[in-house]
Amino acid sequence: MRSTYCLFIGLLVAMATAENSAPQEPTSLADVNSEFALELYKALHKDHPENIFFSPFSISTCLAMTYLGARNETAQQMSHVLRFNKVNQTDFHERFHHLLTQVHHPDRLYTLKTANRLFGQNSFKFGQKFLDETSRNYGAELAPLDFRGNTEGARQTINNWVEEQTDNRIQEIMEPGFLSPETVLVLVNAIYFKGSWESPFYTSDTMLNSFHVNPEEDVQVPMMYQDGMFKFGRDENLNCQILEMPYKGKHLSMVLVLPDKIDGLNAIETSLTPELLNRWQNSMVKEDVGILIPKFKLVQDFGLSEKLSEMGMPDLFGTNVDLSGMTGSRDLHVDALLHKAFVDVNEEGTEAAAATAGDIVLSGPTYEFDADRPFLFFIKDNDTNSILFMGRLVRPEGTTTRKDEL
Repeated sequence: MRSTYCLFIGLLVAMATAENSAPQEPTSLADVNSEFALELYKALHKDHPENIFFSPFSISTCLAMTYLGARNETAQQMSHVLRFNKVNQTDFHERFHHLLTQVHHPDRLYTLKTANRLFGQNSFKFGQKFLDETSRNYGAELAPLDFRGNTEGARQTINNWVEEQTDNRIQEIMEPGFLSPETVLVLVNAIYFKGSWESPFYTSDTMLNSFHVNPEEDVQVPMMYQDGMFKFGRDENLNCQILEMPYKGKHLSMVLVLPDKIDGLNAIETSLTPELLNRWQNSMVKEDVGILIPKFKLVQDFGLSEKLSEMGMPDLFGTNVDLSGMTGSRDLHVDALLHKAFVDVNEEGTEAAAATAGDIVLSGPTYEFDADRPFLFFIKDNDTNSILFMGRLVRPEGTTTRKDEL
């Protein structure tokens, strides 16, 4: 059976220092999160021309906790970049709580765990209202640590918590020396996903095949194959195919966007908007599709401070930051916002070959979805239309060959 594992770790580190727009029509929080997700993807793409993988949902969650304590220009910048200004502000954090509750269902046929925690300097006084609201709306309790007297011990405590929340998939999220005695607050968000396909792949159908990284370069990778009825669509304007593959229970799906040409991904990426995603979603119909996709694993680390500053919220990471909603005074600044995400799409164990041995194939599938070239992918919650993870696969692991050497 083929399963997908996804992990996200977000770290926002605040350190001690010496020192609203007009309302708009209320919009779905999932929609504004998607808008931010696509804009952040475009920003990351500038410096990462090959593989990308991240969890926009968790980045938004981590920053929403920070937004709870932001004031004045800092809050306005965050609201604009994160698109929070498009949502009714009177019950914003209650809405986020509701969205988190909708996404997290422990009784479903997949594992999706989200966890938030505040790690604060034990001698530092945080505002009780801030602590109460992060606990009520985000389930983020304050864990007191001694950054000043035992910096290394604090780092190990946070790393151990992250390992526990991610089933030991991510270890040593913070390397030695990352924290300092001046650290007073670390906001951590972790998300872990493990799901199996509604329609499984079989190991007997997996074979080595060429993945075309670019017109001059191939990588030999294990490719998985199956055919069946899947939601499928085509965008003639952008010259690409769109495929939706549900996970067990059909509450979550992976959506893949495959350009016709090996070098056709960039034109699609520059056109990405929430409206385009919705148009694709509404245009797909169930078709008989033959699917060829690679097994792949991605681990990505991002320092997001610079990117978010470029996108329009520099105050959060500068000396003008106002997080007085956390402490009652402007004595904090954000030192770093780190992001680590992991995805492993693979086969686990074996499926009985007898399950399909009796099938009689009368004809081939109507459509072929051969993901043997760079493609986009999204993992989304179908009930809320939230993008939990997104990325692009350009260079899977494998043996590289140049076509001019063949």
